[in-house]
Amino acid sequence: MLLAQAEQEQKDTEAEEAVAAAQVEAEEAAAAVSGVLQLSSARVQVEERQIRRTEKAPATKVTDNFVLAKKTCRYYNKERERCKRAATGLDGRCAIHKLSQFCKYPRCTKFNQGNGFCIKHGGGKKCKQEGCDKQVQGYGYCSGHGGKPLCPVEGCENKRMEGGFCKAHGGGRFCQHEGCKRRDIGGGLCISHGGGKKCNAKDCKKVDRGGGYCKAHGGGKKCFADNCKNWALGGGICLEHKGPGKRCKTLGCTKYDLGGGHCIAHGGGRKCIIEGCDKIRQVNKRCRGHGGKVMCSVPNCDRAAQNRKLCKAHGGGKLCQYAGCTNKQKGKGFCIRHGGGTRCKEEGCSAIERGGGYCKGHGGGKKCSYTYCKKWVVGGGYCDDHLDLELSHQPEEISRIAANSYLTSESVATI
Repeated sequence: MLLAQAEQEQKDTEAEEAVAAAQVEAEEAAAAVSGVLQLSSARVQVEERQIRRTEKAPATKVTDNFVLAKKTCRYYNKERERCKRAATGLDGRCAIHKLSQFCKYPRCTKFNQGNGFCIKHGGGKKCKQEGCDKQVQGYGYCSGHGGKPLCPVEGCENKRMEGGFCKAHGGGRFCQHEGCKRRDIGGGLCISHGGGKKCNAKDCKKVDRGGGYCKAHGGGKKCFADNCKNWALGGGICLEHKGPGKRCKTLGCTKYDLGGGHCIAHGGGRKCIIEGCDKIRQVNKRCRGHGGKVMCSVPNCDRAAQNRKLCKAHGGGKLCQYAGCTNKQKGKGFCIRHGGGTRCKEEGCSAIERGGGYCKGHGGGKKCSYTYCKKWVVGGGYCDDHLDLELSHQPEEISRIAANSYLTSESVATI
């Protein structure tokens, strides 16, 4: 009896232990399932956050040359437009605009041309010529020591330009406008056809005269005189404050000093560079006799060119602007017949000035050289009444020259 009771108690204890173990296993399984659910929920939340961020983030802008990165170059141009290339250096700039590319001089925005500076502040290569600090132009030398090729015209020391010649001999750039012979000053055009720098003022299309603005918007060089706002051509002082200027030193001469203290008539002006020549220089630092002029382009013609690289005889003169007129201009773009030339100063008179500011009817032109004679003489000299009288008092040779001159003038008048 007692043995049966003990076995029954043992079976009950084992059953209770089995139930407890099953409960523990069930709790552990439930905890594991809960952990898995929490982990998956967290992952879902993270994925949702990433999706939201990508939706809010702006789309990457693709341009023709590059893709905008998160960090762009810090460089701004003169128009305050930021560079859109990616920053690659520690200075926050792209490879093109990195600080080492610019001049080291304070506040200078020009590019480094050598030695850390721009050309203006001493950068770039120096001329090979000993003692020369100028910049190299070509072949390792500056322009003064052969760094630029010269004009091929014999005796010309000017630099060769576009077209193979210097400016004086037809080289350089010309306006691209059809029929225009003026020089190109920028953009392939002359000032009249829209070339050159423009005024920075809004909607202004006039030419920049200095400081970035046209004359009307304050550009150009102003007069140095106090409180004067007049425009001074080339700088300095305006015409109003300039005064009479220097006069010729020759006693009694009222003309202006054009160099050397004298006017042209009294030996002033710059002289021809040919040794021993005292004539005034024209082109290429030479007088006309030593090649200081642009010659006519017609073969074997030794006359000076007037226009379009031609002399007057070969069509180089300017023609009257009147439709169909082939006469030469005499002033204001027209010949005398069509309104050109200078008019008589007499009030109400529209006749052509013949000399001294007046027409023939009002006392202009060249008068007879004989004392008290007021007759008009074409080309000057003596009138018909006094020519024979004057010749009778002169030597034979002079009389012959004067007679030939008279006959020539008569033949011209007849024609």
